[in-house]
Amino acid sequence: MTRRALRVGLVTAMLCLLPGAGSAGATEMLSLTGVTCGGLTVTGTGLPANARLALAVSERTSSPVVRSVPATTNAAGTLRVNLRVSLAGFGEVSVAVVGPGSATLVIGSHQFASPCPAARTADVLATTGVTLHQLGLLLLALALLALGVLVQAKTAYRGTHTRGTHPRP
Repeated sequence: MTRRALRVGLVTAMLCLLPGAGSAGATEMLSLTGVTCGGLTVTGTGLPANARLALAVSERTSSPVVRSVPATTNAAGTLRVNLRVSLAGFGEVSVAVVGPGSATLVIGSHQFASPCPAARTADVLATTGVTLHQLGLLLLALALLALGVLVQAKTAYRGTHTRGTHPRP
């Protein structure tokens, strides 16, 4: 092996080890902006051009996915998606960009100063009317009441009065 080939191989190896060097053209980045308890905006750069991806929203990186949204990058490899999703009870939200073959390309997260309040139940109407469970209990109560009346009627003391045994004045 010649010295020149050895030098070229050594320089190439050193260049590949430098930070930021290598075959990747652009650094993948994902930012979460406008984060509220009702939604967020996801902006990504350095992603594959014209690719169909999915955005997986979860409470933390290791938590189950709460919502998955399809997204497509443009020719420059960027995407911008406004998501309306309830983050009630979340202390941290994490969005992962999932590429073809379920490969996670990049993850972005945002931590709230205090967890989002739980969903309000004041806007939900109270149950009006009878549910099936309540109807069953009501029918059981009526049946037991009727049974009690029948048992009382059959076992009541009728007395031993006979006609004409009392003296008349």
